[in-house]
Amino acid sequence: VHVLQLVVEAGVHRMLDHRDLQLVDALPDGVEPGVGERDARDARPDRNARHALRGHNPVELLERAVDVAGVERAVADSGARVIVHTAGSTNVDACEAHPDDARRIHVDATAALAHAAQRAGARFVYISTDHLWDGTRAMVDEETPTAPMNVYARTKRDGELAALSECRHALVLRTNSFGRGRPWRPSFSDWIETGLRERCRLTMFTDVYFTPIAIELLCPIIVEMVRRDASGLYHAAGSERL
Repeated sequence: VHVLQLVVEAGVHRMLDHRDLQLVDALPDGVEPGVGERDARDARPDRNARHALRGHNPVELLERAVDVAGVERAVADSGARVIVHTAGSTNVDACEAHPDDARRIHVDATAALAHAAQRAGARFVYISTDHLWDGTRAMVDEETPTAPMNVYARTKRDGELAALSECRHALVLRTNSFGRGRPWRPSFSDWIETGLRERCRLTMFTDVYFTPIAIELLCPIIVEMVRRDASGLYHAAGSERL
């Protein structure tokens, strides 16, 4: 299994890496997931891992108008058999302030990668979100109509549609994971843990509910679904509504 992973701009949360996905043993010797960052000045140790795009710069392909032909060439040249597309702008406020950027990242780039996967005969996995409903119903399932309330949610939903329409056997996983972040970008759970440890006052939510899943549990689910050739739309979440 080859895994091609693109992060398309500085500040975008890289939810999964090859260690999280536990695919190291499935990768050919010397091949790692592709990783790109927009601003080299923002590089930190291990952030700009060597990628398997063989001369293609994923940032240049995706950071403005999406270069569909360039993405197709990059995917074909990589020899990827599976593309796990985890890139996204998870800053909800930034998506509201820059809706065109959110659509380019979540919809246009997803469509280009899914199309390239279809042309290359590769599997395509799109990591979506649980931010797709208005909170009026608890424990929604795959058949529940979406009701996105902001730009982030609308563009992630449209990204799902793009993935499923551009790649015949695409797999879309709606999820909300928690776990350790990176040193330069702590995760939400890191923020809570640090605040509790330092006895800081934390301002939380009273009107937000979700069913998160630990990243250590989510990653094996992704791996197993790929190995089973699963396609279509699935929810991968925890069993408890918080």
